Amino acid sequence: MSVRAHRIIEIKTEDDYSSFNLWHDRKLVDFLDGEANLFSSLSTDGTGVTEVSVETLEKVVNQAGKLGIDADTMESLKKDIAWAKSQDMEYVQYYCY
Repeated sequence: MSVRAHRIIEIKTEDDYSSFNLWHDRKLVDFLDGEANLFSSLSTDGTGVTEVSVETLEKVVNQAGKLGIDADTMESLKKDIAWAKSQDMEYVQYYCY
């Protein structure tokens, strides 16, 4: 069986909303990379589409103090978890740009 590449016509993101910042939330990003290989599907400059499991995001929330996550980022991650669960999804996809 082969894997075919498909042209993307549209990627929708929420307006005026980002979950975290790859360059500013270093401890969080390092944790996500260690747990979920965050950068494995991103380009060398950190752009592209990646996914993180709800389970991993819940670990982040439980370790927020240790990871130095600010209140706004914490609320965004909780919102992502709640959204995924409401959609019966085990992962959240992130478009990083």
